[in-house]
Amino acid sequence: MLNMPDLVKSIKSFLKEEKNYLINGSKNTFNNFSVSKTEQGYKVSCFNKHFVVDFINKNIDYFSQIPTHKEIMQLLVESKVFSSANKVINICYFDLIVFQMLNEAEQTIWLKKLPIIKKITDKKFNRAKIFEVNKSAITFDKNTCNKAYKDIISLGFNFVEFPKDFKVEQLINLTKEINALIIEKNITKFNIALRIKKLGLYNSKGFYSKETNTIFLDPRHLEVWRHELGHYFYDKVGIKVMNEEEFADNF
Repeated sequence: MLNMPDLVKSIKSFLKEEKNYLINGSKNTFNNFSVSKTEQGYKVSCFNKHFVVDFINKNIDYFSQIPTHKEIMQLLVESKVFSSANKVINICYFDLIVFQMLNEAEQTIWLKKLPIIKKITDKKFNRAKIFEVNKSAITFDKNTCNKAYKDIISLGFNFVEFPKDFKVEQLINLTKEINALIIEKNITKFNIALRIKKLGLYNSKGFYSKETNTIFLDPRHLEVWRHELGHYFYDKVGIKVMNEEEFADNF
């Protein structure tokens, strides 16, 4: 699962890319706004006023704290020209700025409702086709004939991917550690895919994908396995007593 620190990094990276598109003049639509270059600067217009007004109304206390809130309100009435590329990006993606100011409960609500968040997370995990098997990787499933791999499958791992330069002994030790915690936590019907691959491109050490029931781990940061297993447990058991990220941190 994409945790909040990783999402914040992705947002910053995304905004930097959008600023470059703006400066280079290679794009004219930014979130709910359109931008065109003029001799005076960047002319900004709001074309999705309904969403902007709705988001502002539902987050008015946070919205009023951002430096560009007055300019955004003016843009709901008429187009404006701005000389600063930074200001234009902060205006166009004001909802991302507000999102990062929200408390955890409110972030959880908007995480599923905010279109720009979906765009960023889709880009993050599709850019290098994270769900495709790497050409240089070794994979196996329940049909394997390898005894060591069969032993791993018997622990509840229905599919495993790992780099060729990753020692099998290290894989065995990792899966045994995970299995020991599974037993300790009395997790029944444990069944999951484990994929070990470098995640540096995604600014992530690991994540749990609910949709595919898969734990991804960077081979350089295997220590995060317990945190990601916490996300698995939270999802499967339906924990409601605390925030998911807090639960995973203390799993």
